[in-house]
Amino acid sequence: MPLPTEHQQIAAELSESFRRPSGAGPARLVHILKRAEADDISRMVPGWVQMTFRTGEQSHSLEGTEAMSPSRRVVFVEDESSTVSCLARGLSMPLLTVFMNDATRVTRAVVRIAGFAAVFLAFVLCVSGCERSSETPDAKAAPGESAKPGVVSETDVPEQPNIIFVLVDALRADKVGRYGRVPSITPTIDAVADEGVVFERPIAQAPWTLPSMASLFSAYNPTVHQVFHFPDETAESGSKVAILSEKFETLAELLQKAGYTTAAFVANPWMVRKYGFAQGFDHFDASLANPTDLKPGKDLNELALSWLRKRDPSEPLFLYLHYMDVHEPYDAGPEFVDDLLDLVERDPRKTLVTPTSRHRLGSLNKLPKHCPNPEKHRRLTRFREYWAARYEAGVREFDHHFASLRASLGELGLWDDAYVIVTADHGEALGEHELWSHGYSAHHTDLHVPLILRWPGELPSGLWVSGNVRLIDLMPTLLDQLSIEIPPGIQGESLVPLLNGVPLRERPAAMAEGVKYAPYQQALYYKESKLILTLDNGRRQLYNIYEDPFEQLDLAQEMPEQLDLLGQILEKQADANGQLALGHFAPQQDVSPEELERLKTLGYIGD
Repeated sequence: MPLPTEHQQIAAELSESFRRPSGAGPARLVHILKRAEADDISRMVPGWVQMTFRTGEQSHSLEGTEAMSPSRRVVFVEDESSTVSCLARGLSMPLLTVFMNDATRVTRAVVRIAGFAAVFLAFVLCVSGCERSSETPDAKAAPGESAKPGVVSETDVPEQPNIIFVLVDALRADKVGRYGRVPSITPTIDAVADEGVVFERPIAQAPWTLPSMASLFSAYNPTVHQVFHFPDETAESGSKVAILSEKFETLAELLQKAGYTTAAFVANPWMVRKYGFAQGFDHFDASLANPTDLKPGKDLNELALSWLRKRDPSEPLFLYLHYMDVHEPYDAGPEFVDDLLDLVERDPRKTLVTPTSRHRLGSLNKLPKHCPNPEKHRRLTRFREYWAARYEAGVREFDHHFASLRASLGELGLWDDAYVIVTADHGEALGEHELWSHGYSAHHTDLHVPLILRWPGELPSGLWVSGNVRLIDLMPTLLDQLSIEIPPGIQGESLVPLLNGVPLRERPAAMAEGVKYAPYQQALYYKESKLILTLDNGRRQLYNIYEDPFEQLDLAQEMPEQLDLLGQILEKQADANGQLALGHFAPQQDVSPEELERLKTLGYIGD
């Protein structure tokens, strides 16, 4: 029985899509699939060189002209549970698996590409007329009826995963349990990490929010997008700050084009519309981004959940949440800080804050808003561990609110199968190198952030990926997994091979820059080594970041060849950034004296 002409055309289009590394966008692939009649084609199995359709009892195959070697020919295996797997001999991973759920009439196909040994596309196709369905007519809501508003029902499942992007401002990696904090103060983050992939050493491209988030959202280094100039509070003509240009296509814009409903709820005063961060978001709420009155994660959760309950659940969701619980001025509630202060009080090894370091505490040097025992706080302010405890209390508070978010999203049907991202824009100095806060150096404490990816059934659980990665790699990694075309020319690179245990031939060096004030610094991570270049005086510091993450032992004198090697790589990367930035001038936005004054309360202005 010959395959119908229309089905041949569909097969040809799918085959062509899967031959290109960039592929067709998921919306296009789903559109092609939906052109087929579900009653006639109950299973569609795309491969590199062979497409097989099963129509009733008949099987039809189409083979491409670009033949694989015999050892990698496509074979098919069917078991009793109506599962069809498309395998390539010699590979342990199936290229495609189709799951038939008789109760809900949902066919879920997970597609993998042999040439990349990676997840390439995940889509959900609701199929009517499954021959083996046991569903009764009353099991579904009548036309026009729906479940609770905002709740995803089985008939509303989108073709792409919902994406929950959780950004914890100023969270340094070593304060997360899965990154070594003992005892852990982050049980919720740890639980998400156990269900997904944890990257050992993610490096932020800048040590403060504005340039780091511009890089994360655009996949370019700061000197390319040029969003790294800090406002000058002494400027007589008024202060200005560079903002993210619309020339750069952001992660939200790319997901929006792919059919996602995009929404952001942010509490950081830099992450607002006037600085360019609303690009690509259908719904953008920065009502909590008030530097004089930072709201806890509880308020951010309520704002987001209120909107989620009203949204159309049939569209795939990209939800971006930017929390400020960890950020200074370290105002976590007594229930999160009191027992940590008890530990500080009993610690015989606690260290005094030096005069230089105390000066650099800046806006931190005050008691918290909620302080039932001010005398206890005053006794401890002279110790470095006191300030670190207040920071860690913010970490605990965020994790508590994250647990509430997870439970609420579960009730809305938005958690179990969601793609969840947990990361930070930068870290935090807690007295190391006599520095506090962030943005004043390119040291590891400011740049090393957590990065956790969780996607049940698609990403391995409990995988630890060692080595350095960059925050600019996050966008192309996500796009690659969703089969959305990666913009040409971006500096970030997909980490998908690492997610499947395939080592990259040569991981790109991670560069960081954009220090707020002099002395201005750049950093370069290459394998186990790290270079810090102080631009003001040319000083070069070299550290073995594997063995010395707190950068206590400068190896510049002992390892001159390694120092020169990293210096050459940094110079080459800086030249590449300069070439990409040619002809681009970041737009400028005025910062009023009133805004400057408010930013001082968060430690953003002044030393």
